[in-house]
Amino acid sequence: MLWRSLGLTLLLLGICWGALTKGLNVWLDHQAALSEHGFLTQMAGLLAGAGLFFVLAYFIPTISMLVSSFYLDDIAEAIERQDYPDDPSGVAIPLPRALKEGLRFAALTLGVNLLALLVFLLPGVNVLVFFLANALLMGREYFALAAGRFAAEEEVAALRRRHSVTLWLAGMMLAFFVSIPLLSIFLSV
Repeated sequence: MLWRSLGLTLLLLGICWGALTKGLNVWLDHQAALSEHGFLTQMAGLLAGAGLFFVLAYFIPTISMLVSSFYLDDIAEAIERQDYPDDPSGVAIPLPRALKEGLRFAALTLGVNLLALLVFLLPGVNVLVFFLANALLMGREYFALAAGRFAAEEEVAALRRRHSVTLWLAGMMLAFFVSIPLLSIFLSV
């Protein structure tokens, strides 16, 4: 499971990198001022490549969360078997609901991280906003995905509201992990 989720995360990041690079190259090719000066073209390409790296860093939480939602039931079943063998097992979330929740979770994460880009140029504030927003999302959503194995959606929402502070604090541990470059791709594991 480790290698499958890590491989899928890296594959999706590679696809995002390729799509962003292609789009950027198309845009750079249509810049008349750059095409006349070779040095400017090279510098624009280098700066754009560095910019793509930082943009891709904003996609890592989204992609990691999307991939982890695919493997959540497998991971939960393994933990239940190993650590809670005498307790009743949860019920796997039906595939349509799991896909819906995973895509909703990824879209929400992407949207929040794109909004966090608004404060990107404010040193200190940018890291704090990224960290706190992802902590809230991760605590909420991972709880909802795990609790969905044992309770109906309405009950999960009520539990999530009742324990929101605890879930936010738990999300902070995950957000800390995501904030460390290269280690964040292991969030999906």
